[in-house]
Amino acid sequence: MTNGETPSFPFQEGDDGAGSGAHSLAGYDYQVDVSVWIALDLLLANKIAQSIELEPATEEDIEAELIESEPGRLATKVSADGYKLVVQAKLRGGNAWTVAGINALLKHGGVRRLSAARRLADPDVRYLLITSAALNGETRGLRVGRAGSWPKPGGMPVTTVSSLPANAGGRVGIIANLDEDKLVGEIKRLLIERFGVPYSRWIECLHKLREEARMRVRRVGGGRWQRDEVAHIIREHDGYLATSPQLENYVYPKNWAALREAMGSPRFAAVIIGQSGTGKTLATRKLYEELRAENPGMSSSPIRQGPQQLRDDKTDPPVLYDIEDPWGRFDFEPASRPWNDQLARFLASATHDRRIVVTTRRDVGVSAGVLSSIEPWLVPLEVEHYGPKERSKLYRNRIDTLPRDVQMLASNAEKQVLDELASPLEIEKFFDAMRTSGRPKPNNSNGFIKAAMNRAHEESIELTVVEQIRERNDVAAAAVIWGLLKASEKLSIRTVRSLEVDLAERSDRFDRGVQPLIDFFAAARNLRVGEGDATYYHPRVEAGIQAALKRDPVPAAVALRTLIDVLTDPDGPGAAWGSGIAARVLEATGQVDKLAVSAKPAAQKVIDIWIDQQFSDPATRIPEHFRIAAAAGSEESVGAEFARYVKHRPDGTFANLMHWSSPGHGQDWYDRMARAPEMPTIATRFVREMLPNDRTRYGSALVADLERFAPDLTPVYLEATAGIVRNGFDPVVDTLAEGALRDLDGFETIVDAAVAELAPTPSDPEKDRKERLAYINSVYSEEYMEHLADQDDGHTAQQLLRAYVDKVREVRGWQQLAQHPHAKVLQTDWMRSLAADAREGTPPSSEEL
Repeated sequence: MTNGETPSFPFQEGDDGAGSGAHSLAGYDYQVDVSVWIALDLLLANKIAQSIELEPATEEDIEAELIESEPGRLATKVSADGYKLVVQAKLRGGNAWTVAGINALLKHGGVRRLSAARRLADPDVRYLLITSAALNGETRGLRVGRAGSWPKPGGMPVTTVSSLPANAGGRVGIIANLDEDKLVGEIKRLLIERFGVPYSRWIECLHKLREEARMRVRRVGGGRWQRDEVAHIIREHDGYLATSPQLENYVYPKNWAALREAMGSPRFAAVIIGQSGTGKTLATRKLYEELRAENPGMSSSPIRQGPQQLRDDKTDPPVLYDIEDPWGRFDFEPASRPWNDQLARFLASATHDRRIVVTTRRDVGVSAGVLSSIEPWLVPLEVEHYGPKERSKLYRNRIDTLPRDVQMLASNAEKQVLDELASPLEIEKFFDAMRTSGRPKPNNSNGFIKAAMNRAHEESIELTVVEQIRERNDVAAAAVIWGLLKASEKLSIRTVRSLEVDLAERSDRFDRGVQPLIDFFAAARNLRVGEGDATYYHPRVEAGIQAALKRDPVPAAVALRTLIDVLTDPDGPGAAWGSGIAARVLEATGQVDKLAVSAKPAAQKVIDIWIDQQFSDPATRIPEHFRIAAAAGSEESVGAEFARYVKHRPDGTFANLMHWSSPGHGQDWYDRMARAPEMPTIATRFVREMLPNDRTRYGSALVADLERFAPDLTPVYLEATAGIVRNGFDPVVDTLAEGALRDLDGFETIVDAAVAELAPTPSDPEKDRKERLAYINSVYSEEYMEHLADQDDGHTAQQLLRAYVDKVREVRGWQQLAQHPHAKVLQTDWMRSLAADAREGTPPSSEEL
């Protein structure tokens, strides 16, 4: 056999699928290769399991404890409990599997062997048959594409259901038509494409993996094959794993001490700011690692959904809040403007057990116009913070990650590369290009280095991703990855696998599945694969995928619409979860020119139902859900219509982006909304959970307009108003006061709270002295000192008292003010109200004066 040829083994006809794999040489060899494939796939490529056990005591062929990853930002939870996957490999010649044959296989057992049917009585057990034979008739309902994906419960044949324990549907799957050649082809793809084993060594690597698998069958190591043992074989054969050595070999920037100081007393917060590619995200991860070592039990809480997510977070301390790109990943996004008004306040409230770290690109922060207000917390991280020593260390740490035959080439090119590439990201991408570009041709080492350098330039990252997708003709798979990562912070590998068969059934564009592109992107370090999930390695990767989709908008739109269909299928991944992801995908497509798609009527109906139902779920984050509802719901959804109603802006210019007015609907629209049974819940949650934290100027007109279809909200207005008394400047104070003042007696507790808020408190001389000294020593800029001077502490309390005085004079007369327990405090606002009336031509009576 020559290098690069596909190895084969003898084929034996007649295995009926019921005997142990050791009964025939061909069946045994097939089982070994299935073991190798499962180990590479589950342990290394996607990290869904830590180990597998071969030929265990139960006489099943393989057992693996799998961890089901929970998807990131979801409206409803998916089980995160582990389950035991039992795999049986059957090389079978002749006829395809029938329902009777499958039933016999599942029931086969005895004294020494527990049948699959009996094992499935444990709800944590799932059974997978991997076979070379085809499926016939109703058995096709059990077909899956990969380990870790499962068929719909309704796909199980009726007689199979009756022969198995209750609730076994959806826990039995079959990978069919995987003959010896196809199986070895899958292993070859993983070794070469995913793990970078040189073409000349992949067969040698496969032989070693087979040898190790056979040893486990003979119970070496108790039959258990660990992840690091498989990884060692890959590295021995010049392959690599796309695991990041960055934290273990972290290269500290020259100003690391400044960042640590900022995260300590008295601020406990920092905003890491710098140009793209300088290592801000990695610095945050390293910072958390060190803080966790110093503060046992510290957790990390990512904040991605705006200020209210941080305000409502209930994570037990100690906790590090990680706010990544609050104003946008690529450019300033006007919708993120609420951070402008509130971030400085959050940073100022950080404590030793509730610390905050923010990362943002400098150009985005400048566009947001926010830097002066957060200046005390700014810690720059730029290219210049990595000197020659640091950049050389960054480079040399990565040489060992290359295949051996190019390590010397990279070592000799250090000066050439570092003279041209500046940022940590560019150095990282240079090594990624070295790994994924094959091997240098004879006498062309310099050209190989230059090509890798060209691909490493930051501005080339997006183009490289576009070219990779084009060369693979993988727009459909790229669209699914993009859509799912738009809908969730992490891409669940298990979820992708569960969708692949349904996607392929609906469109031949998905014949190859989505997993191969995930594997390729992981190898190219475009995706960072964790324990059963994946995230973008850098925002420019997302931009590259998006650019590729925009180049082929029709295939991309078809793929995204197919994804939405699968997610909303009643027999799909779960009604609530699938509908929520579909709605987020739909929202995401509407934000990108050329990618906007509309859901098919059946899918849209499911999304509309989900939108309206979520308003009744106490766990729903209302501001986020309003945004999704407005973008993804149709006119049939009451929640979507109300969301668009409150989000209406008559003037779309930036200056008036936060000013609301009624959309001007006809009376029929108001009547329909008033009749909707969901309306009271939706309006109540809007007033209670969204309005107090909104930065939109709704004005008092909203209250009267809302009354037309959502009456009886006065108690909710009172509750919401009581929660804002201590705020500084708050643009919704007029709106809430208008609604709450319909119950003057109930408003009295708010008056008491406002008076207490405005009562003078003794100043802190030591704090005043330190702030003045800091100003004299130019610790703060003039802009920041102006920001401090403009703080509006007590503004909301003052506005509430003014509104109260006006309403009392209008409704009950000035006499109640004269007799009020807080008459002295109210006197100034009373005089202001008198003067305002006089200016409008309504002078006060002599008695009132």
